[in-house]
Amino acid sequence: MKIVAITLLLATAVAVLLASDLSCTIQGGTCVDWRYYKCSAGVETGLCDGDSNRRCCLDCESGCVADEQNWASCCDSACTGAGGVCQDNSNYCGGSYSSGSCGGPSSRQCCKSGGSSNGGMYCTLETYSSIYVKGYNGLTVEYEPGFKSAMDDINTFARQCSVTVWVTHAFREEGQNLGDTVVPPATTSNHLVGHAIDMNVDTPNGWCNGDCLYAGYNSYAECFIQKVMNAGYRWGGIWSPSDPVHIDDGLNGKDYNQWESLYYQLQGACCTLKTYTGSHVKGYNGLKIRYEPGFESTLDNINNFARMCQVTVWVLHAYRKKGQDLEDFLDDFLPSPTSNHLVGHAIDIVVDTPNGWCNDDCLYHGLNSYGECLLQKILDSRLRWGGLWRVPEPFHVDDDLRESDRSEWQSQCTLRTYSSSYVKGYNGLAVEYEPGFKDALDDVNGFARQCGVTVWVTHAYREEGQNLGDTVVPPATTSNHLVGHAIDMNVDTPDGWCNGDCLYAGYNSYAECLIQKVMNAGYRWGGIWSPSDPVHIDDGLNAKDYNQWEDLYYQLQGSCK
Repeated sequence: MKIVAITLLLATAVAVLLASDLSCTIQGGTCVDWRYYKCSAGVETGLCDGDSNRRCCLDCESGCVADEQNWASCCDSACTGAGGVCQDNSNYCGGSYSSGSCGGPSSRQCCKSGGSSNGGMYCTLETYSSIYVKGYNGLTVEYEPGFKSAMDDINTFARQCSVTVWVTHAFREEGQNLGDTVVPPATTSNHLVGHAIDMNVDTPNGWCNGDCLYAGYNSYAECFIQKVMNAGYRWGGIWSPSDPVHIDDGLNGKDYNQWESLYYQLQGACCTLKTYTGSHVKGYNGLKIRYEPGFESTLDNINNFARMCQVTVWVLHAYRKKGQDLEDFLDDFLPSPTSNHLVGHAIDIVVDTPNGWCNDDCLYHGLNSYGECLLQKILDSRLRWGGLWRVPEPFHVDDDLRESDRSEWQSQCTLRTYSSSYVKGYNGLAVEYEPGFKDALDDVNGFARQCGVTVWVTHAYREEGQNLGDTVVPPATTSNHLVGHAIDMNVDTPDGWCNGDCLYAGYNSYAECLIQKVMNAGYRWGGIWSPSDPVHIDDGLNAKDYNQWEDLYYQLQGSCK
């Protein structure tokens, strides 16, 4: 009986919701949160159930789609060239509307971020960087300036307790995928306004994750948590359900009006990505199709092509972050470090057709006439299809932003080739380095001379995904080799050749002389790491200044091919 009752209640709830949205759906519209969708035919209020942000996205029929395409191609350049988006002014705008720079009726206006309307929305987020508070796995720790004193306190507490706080989440966008987070995010989370962090703690007694923090058996981590709580900050370990990795300043509880004001400001101005919704372009398995506004006309084109070819395009990936897990179906494809996915200008797709499902193999071999119709229209419109590449990616479509506007991606290749008396390329290798590593190489050359040895470099700068032969230690994802700030080497000494095993064992006094001088000068030697990498020397750039490392990564990996 309980099951029957629950089923009836659910059915009643669904019926009520559908009935309350009927004023919208009867017109062919869809009720959406208007802040995260663009509706070409416009938005109407008062037709949907829920709060004021749930509004009716009116249906854009074939004539409407054609008009949008015509206006975009003929008349929108003044707006889009200035970084704006042309849309009906009933849509949400995270900045301000201006007239006169878009095609179509007077209600179709240019939305540009950074204006004074919608509450004067400006992105005021800042990036935190300190000795004892760092972004885990290269995370950029973004916060709202009102949380700066809390971050400084956390840095101080970490120093006093001899720990390093590794931040796993800071500011985040509404709806952001949080991976394997155990505790579901709160609807008024302080993360949404840049007033919270999630973290793990590295201590002299080892790594302390959520379970460790909750159990309280690590005295160094306990020291840190006690100082956080004594200073009046909130620690999620005492909540129910427990969230022991969480620290915030309680803004959502202390001053909800300020929280709400910051929410609309930051979520509107700092989250430039938009979510696409089309009649024939949809997110596979519930995926939100996130894109940069400059890619919108491309998505509209693909939606139109799909309609004309009687297919539905299911998007597997759109915008993605650097290092994001690409799931099993992409195991054979190494993502480019300058992929257009990273800037929201690409999609990976499969196609549902009247003749059945068409995946990458089907698209590549031209086995489905409906899929072929779609691809031909994509190519005719000068978009890029990955099926034509040297290493085919037949599920991929983008607008070739890298080629059409390389300034978005790269500057010139600044690599140099090192040549000296005591540091040489093994087996004819060109020892390529980034100029910021020149002093380190000069020092290594000087140390080699003083110790009576020759350093033979086996690897220096390398491209992402480069085959490293019989290298024993797997390369790090943020290796300093990728930015020209590291070398791998063997050493030729008066007592013979000293390879990795010899360097690690330390029985060659000439090689030991070199290693000691390298470490005394503040450079990193991989022989003291776990796992050990005794042939490696670098300057620690990836740890000392990750932002600089990342800038160099995109510059060099994009331009030094």
